[in-house]
Amino acid sequence: YKRMEMGMKGVYLTTYDVRNQSDGVAKKILSQIKCFQDVDIDMEIVDANHMPISNYFSWRKKMAKVFSTAYTTGCLYDYLIDKIDLKKIQFVYVRKGYCDMKQIRSLKKIKKINPAIQILMEIPTFPYDQEFDGRRKILAIPRDKKARMYLHKYVDKIVTYSNDKKIFGTPTLRISNGIDYERISLKSSSCHHEGIHLIAVAFLDYWHGYDRLLLGMAKEQELVRKNGLVFHLVGDGRALASYKQIVKENKLEKHVIFHGRLHGEKLDVVYNECDIGIDTLGRHRVGISYNSTLKGKEYCAKGLPIISGVTTELDSMNCTYYYRVPANDDPISIKEIIQFYHRIYDGKDPKLIAKSIREESEKYFDFPNTFAPIVEYIKKNAVHETFKSYEVPK
Repeated sequence: YKRMEMGMKGVYLTTYDVRNQSDGVAKKILSQIKCFQDVDIDMEIVDANHMPISNYFSWRKKMAKVFSTAYTTGCLYDYLIDKIDLKKIQFVYVRKGYCDMKQIRSLKKIKKINPAIQILMEIPTFPYDQEFDGRRKILAIPRDKKARMYLHKYVDKIVTYSNDKKIFGTPTLRISNGIDYERISLKSSSCHHEGIHLIAVAFLDYWHGYDRLLLGMAKEQELVRKNGLVFHLVGDGRALASYKQIVKENKLEKHVIFHGRLHGEKLDVVYNECDIGIDTLGRHRVGISYNSTLKGKEYCAKGLPIISGVTTELDSMNCTYYYRVPANDDPISIKEIIQFYHRIYDGKDPKLIAKSIREESEKYFDFPNTFAPIVEYIKKNAVHETFKSYEVPK
């Protein structure tokens, strides 16, 4: 990059706690912020840690927790408006949570304070209505549906990982999910293990669809035993109990390992034992047919081949290390997984395979490359008299 002159300022607003090292989304947010900082943009972070010190009434925050509404995001907007001099801010980057009319009024107020300010809103998954159930679906989604129809009045661009050119009437900036390759080490192939080891790292929900793989293992147990197939599930979430029940009912305890949440060196130890990364297998359950997944990029950076149940960027890249299974609820074919494993590894050096996957994917999914269109947009549209151009990575 060619550096910008000092003085450009932005705010990143998110309901996530960016200090949570075990949270992949928090890591991604920090990488996005780093992309701005690398070109000398001074970034203020307004995240979950700012909720207790906002002026928003504590009883409303408690009500938000009980009824799963968007008031928590409202706390952050209050902090932004009350504590930060918006006249000195060129842009606000919002990672969208639930939307309500309180937030719409806040966006309107931001624009009134500084009409020149650019507001970018990232929608991590689109469409998203079917992802939620229970109280969130009953109470929060109707509020979101009403409020989001006003977003186009105040949001300049929506950042999306889908193929949509407009969302809620607002033009989009379409990018791929990326990760900071510098923060992720290549998996070590010095760990010699028998059999075929699969890994999935996620906050487990029903739309991850890992029950499909477990049911496939139950259906083809002879192949599982013969080939020493082991499935490592890293994480927790609402689907964990049902996954454990499938394992118990089908006596798969020797072939499925539940690790819970891991990060850092403990997660690396498990990665080093594994041969294939399992991406999302059930996105069709929430109406999504295309998804630029974060976990898929992490598998690439670790040097793992990938199996996915949703169309991603890799479908159009003719990657030998990528295999997509049908987007339905059928059990995953263990026979096809074993065949994919042998196509990748037979007669080849695992170290060279891992290195090749990482180097090839880094060209497309390293953060400075994937996030460049966002920084470029800010460069062209944010009003700042000392702003200089820079070169976007090829």
